[in-house]
Amino acid sequence: MRNHHTKFTTPNLSSTSQLQPNNRKPMKTTLPAIAIIGASILLGGCITPNVSDMTAQQFKDKFTFVSRDDFKKITTVKSEEVRFTRISGVSRETYQLVATKKDGDNIFYRLKLHTDHKGRVFWKSAVDQNGNEFSLETNDVSVSDLSVEEWCSAQLSREYLESIRKTGIYWRFYGSTETTAPMSPQAIDGFLMRVDEVFKE
Repeated sequence: MRNHHTKFTTPNLSSTSQLQPNNRKPMKTTLPAIAIIGASILLGGCITPNVSDMTAQQFKDKFTFVSRDDFKKITTVKSEEVRFTRISGVSRETYQLVATKKDGDNIFYRLKLHTDHKGRVFWKSAVDQNGNEFSLETNDVSVSDLSVEEWCSAQLSREYLESIRKTGIYWRFYGSTETTAPMSPQAIDGFLMRVDEVFKE
């Protein structure tokens, strides 16, 4: 992880109103709306949580998950994918925190970016608001007639996650376009709470 001189002026991520700048009116419960929600779940997976409306404990209990590969001897802790953009023409931009540990080995941490755009973005790097730069590794690409889905990830250290655990942080991702993600302290803290619970000595 290298130091980059770019600085972002950003609000405190512990504020609910600042995390959700585009508040929307409650959706009326109608049959068309129900059909749209059902289609979204079928096509896009789980609806991501509104992190700013919950505590770290609630995030840990409801939106972190544990899996085990008994053949590879690897245990994985994942957070739910957290949506961070709602822009016309962008159907998905989410981040996810992941920790993996092989028996007898150290814990490895990653931040995963998942996007769905009309064309491929070729994500290459990311910089946080403190100027720390991260390389992005492409994990998978899926192309359809309507859009291109991309999955990539950045390696993180436990020390880095601890440093932003109570404050949250903004990341900006760079490819053929740019996007900025507010990573909330509730998600980071809740994820680390589950990691400590699963991998406790």
